[in-house]
Amino acid sequence: MWRARPTPVRPPGLAGAAVCLAIGCGGTSPPPPADAPTSAAAPASAPAASAARAPAEADALPTVKVTEVVGSAEGTAYMKVTAVFTNPSSQPCTIRRYTLVWSGGTKQIELEDFSIPAGSSRQRSVKVHPDDGDLKTLTMQSAHIDLPKCGRP
Repeated sequence: MWRARPTPVRPPGLAGAAVCLAIGCGGTSPPPPADAPTSAAAPASAPAASAARAPAEADALPTVKVTEVVGSAEGTAYMKVTAVFTNPSSQPCTIRRYTLVWSGGTKQIELEDFSIPAGSSRQRSVKVHPDDGDLKTLTMQSAHIDLPKCGRP
């Protein structure tokens, strides 16, 4: 036996409004803002912007952010500093050294095989000893890392 499906009840006049919203029924949309590009200008400028950005991405310098400064869990006299290195460029980046700097000292870290793939991040931690500077002043707020220019493999 055949049964009719229940039909949702809509207030009068709204059914037509829903159709107009879905397919657009006459009327005009407001003009674009004066500073908005027209549709004819967008395709011409898009490749130019992309081409201009490509060399900048290839030459983008790596960045680094200190993410943690903690004392030793074993109670020995050192601090552990963790940092995230990011390579925004389109080529791999080899970092041979970096310098941890804070208000009470500096520590230069030499690296043998630390490479960051294009568009990736890597995390590193380093122990900082009293010989490197005043550990009482080594905090997230006082610490930053100086990076040399990226080496290419």
